[in-house]
Amino acid sequence: MPRTTALTATEREVLHDVAHGLNNIQIGVKQFRSAETIRTHMKNIFFKLEARNRAHAVAIAYDTGIL
Repeated sequence: MPRTTALTATEREVLHDVAHGLNNIQIGVKQFRSAETIRTHMKNIFFKLEARNRAHAVAIAYDTGIL
């Protein structure tokens, strides 16, 4: 599956907030979701983008045009 189409709209929104420096708790408050739900979204993002960590996921997102 191509990286650019792999993420759901919610995962893209989470990744956008990560790119702006927010942590899971802050993203959860902003998006009216629990920090654990955000953590799950991050796990899915890492898997789909084959990213090692948050910074790597953001870099991949910028390189592929997701963000």
